[in-house]
Amino acid sequence: MCSKLRMNKKKYLLGAHLQWQNQDTKVGDLSNNQLTGTIPESLGNLTFASGIYLSGNFLKGSIPASLGKLTYLRLLVISDVGDSHFQFLPSNMTRSLFTLMLRNCSISGQIPSDMGNMSSLSNLSFSNNMLSGKIPDWVQNATWSKMYVSIYCTSYLLCIEMPITFITLLTFSS
Repeated sequence: MCSKLRMNKKKYLLGAHLQWQNQDTKVGDLSNNQLTGTIPESLGNLTFASGIYLSGNFLKGSIPASLGKLTYLRLLVISDVGDSHFQFLPSNMTRSLFTLMLRNCSISGQIPSDMGNMSSLSNLSFSNNMLSGKIPDWVQNATWSKMYVSIYCTSYLLCIEMPITFITLLTFSS
């Protein structure tokens, strides 16, 4: 039984041909492998995964809807993916996610309001993206006891209405 999947400092092509079969994998760490292409739907086969790390690669497109069925997923880190114009999470993303880091993914547009359904979220980072529009009410009206939000902006196209209650840290620096 494999509890951790890790590929380090190798050059792999991440694509549809890569089929993840090991349902017992707990942590998928594919960081810093120079992976290219889109994130494969087959990552949704990692039924018991609690963490997926995809940082430091050259990924693009969207996060597959298949990740939404990973009910044990607590941590998703996708950052530093180059100039890939990444898209936000699918609307079916798990409500059990504690940490979501989408830093430096060239994400543009507004923060989706349906992310407010992720009631376990306590650590959120959208640093160094091209976000615009109003910060959704679910961020401003967080009912969680503690929530760390990091939205470092490369351009200040976001607006926020104060006060924000229950948020421990909110950063807008560049």
